[in-house]
Amino acid sequence: MIAVALLTLVSAGCTAEVGARIDPPSNNVNPDYASSLPASVRNETVIRIGADASTPPYLFVNENGELDGLEFDFMQALSKEMGVRIQVVATSFSGLVPSLLSGRIDAGMSNFSDTIEREAQVDFVDYTRSADRILVGRGNPYHVRTTDDLCGLKVSATQGTTSAAGTAELSGDCVSHGRPAIAVLLVPSLGDTMIQVQSGRADALVTDQAQVRFQQRSTDGLVEPAGGLTGPNYHGIATTKANSGLRDALLRAFQQLFVDGTYDEILKKWNQPILRIDAPIINAEGQGS
Repeated sequence: MIAVALLTLVSAGCTAEVGARIDPPSNNVNPDYASSLPASVRNETVIRIGADASTPPYLFVNENGELDGLEFDFMQALSKEMGVRIQVVATSFSGLVPSLLSGRIDAGMSNFSDTIEREAQVDFVDYTRSADRILVGRGNPYHVRTTDDLCGLKVSATQGTTSAAGTAELSGDCVSHGRPAIAVLLVPSLGDTMIQVQSGRADALVTDQAQVRFQQRSTDGLVEPAGGLTGPNYHGIATTKANSGLRDALLRAFQQLFVDGTYDEILKKWNQPILRIDAPIINAEGQGS
């Protein structure tokens, strides 16, 4: 049985910073992975994964103050498969790449989109594919149907995300076509963006479609989706380019989770089969997969 220990819980505004330790059933590293793991991981039998726990249903703090979500389930499955302890290190989304490059963490994971720009600095093992959707308040008071309808509105976005970059780009398109710019309201976490839309401080946000569906259900319809899906993208776990051994070990571990059915079980548990891909891929965005 996998043991999970909650390490810290600190409230910083609307961002819950939670760390946890996931212990595998055995204290021995699975020999199938030992040769490719970096010495630091082999010696300490621990992988430090930086994560932002404000991205339900991917990773979030549940009503019991514990980490939860489909990516937390993936972390537990990786720990069991590889025979290593996983230390979940609370990291803001915008801090994932800097924390990887500084050596504070070994890997980054939490609704982490693979982009060409990020691939210039880190490598991804991609395991899901999603897309963005617009989220608005109940009843869609501004009658938003497409991203063109966001011109002139207040749109919330999480700092450092592809959604924030995309919203800024949309605003530029508005201006270039003679329409009012989008007022982009940048905040630290997805939880903050949701509160802004629910309270009316923001008119909309563009975020991962799985998060939109989750928020509609969890708020009893205080927010709702608008329009169709845009900008399909891969999500993965990232490592530094110098840490190719860990990257390749994580790839093999995910391949095993795909083969033995664990991958599909986790997606089914969280009602997210739409995120499924056929096999894990290294740097799928750069390959044009």
